[in-house]
Amino acid sequence: MDENEVLRLRKRLEREKKARKTAEAITEEKTRELFKNNEVLKAQKALLAKRTKQLEQSHRYKDEFLANLSHELRTPLNAQISFTELLLEGEGDDKPTDSQKELLAYIKGSANQLLALIKAILDMSELTAGSLTAGRETVAVTAIISELLNKYQKPASDKKLELTCDIGGEVPDSIETDPVQLRRALGDLLDNAIKFTEKGKVQLTLNVTDAPDGQWLFKVKDSGIGISEAHQSYIFEPFRQGDGSACRQYGGLGMGLALCKKRAELLGGDIYLAEGSPDQEGAEFVLTIPRDKI
Repeated sequence: MDENEVLRLRKRLEREKKARKTAEAITEEKTRELFKNNEVLKAQKALLAKRTKQLEQSHRYKDEFLANLSHELRTPLNAQISFTELLLEGEGDDKPTDSQKELLAYIKGSANQLLALIKAILDMSELTAGSLTAGRETVAVTAIISELLNKYQKPASDKKLELTCDIGGEVPDSIETDPVQLRRALGDLLDNAIKFTEKGKVQLTLNVTDAPDGQWLFKVKDSGIGISEAHQSYIFEPFRQGDGSACRQYGGLGMGLALCKKRAELLGGDIYLAEGSPDQEGAEFVLTIPRDKI
């Protein structure tokens, strides 16, 4: 091997040694970066776990607060309602005059409205948190509808409204669903219909002939103030009402339809405003729930 060849070999070895050192330096730098990134990810994961725990705790505190608030408000309100009823039923010298009856009835009605609002807020909290589940059992649907008609007959009569029901001949005596959520969903729809109807009628319908395959179809139709096309896109959002003036005139927090939507989804179904519900000509809401499963 001559001297030139030895020199070339040495230079080659030096280049390889230099390249190896460069590669080792790059590898070491990448290792440090990976370690640093790993530490950052660990810190972020720990922070996320901490925030998640804080959020869960916050939700728990909120639920406890609402439960305690409900108890603290319901107790005096129920007492107020009971004492008001006793005064309304007074006899002899204790019998209230007509003007006193009007005042007592107003007090009782206001207390009942506040109780209903408290219940709606609690229901929305539970449904939004997903803490409620739908059961499944054989339900005498005609009995539920009859119960609802009896319950809402008086408020309808007080406004001189006709409350009717139409159950299709193809509907069986019993269906499989969650009776509690079904009763509440239909009750919310009827309550809303009566509230926003000043004259005419409210009708509850149950059939399967017009429903998609495998669906029970409940309809609540009224001759009330209707819902403008501009407001139809958000009527199922909580705390929203079709018209701000409606809140001032009819009261409420705008949770009735939002609760119906949540209950329908809990039952595995849906709720929507029927087509052909024009402005100022009433509204028709359709609740669908599955026939075969929840």
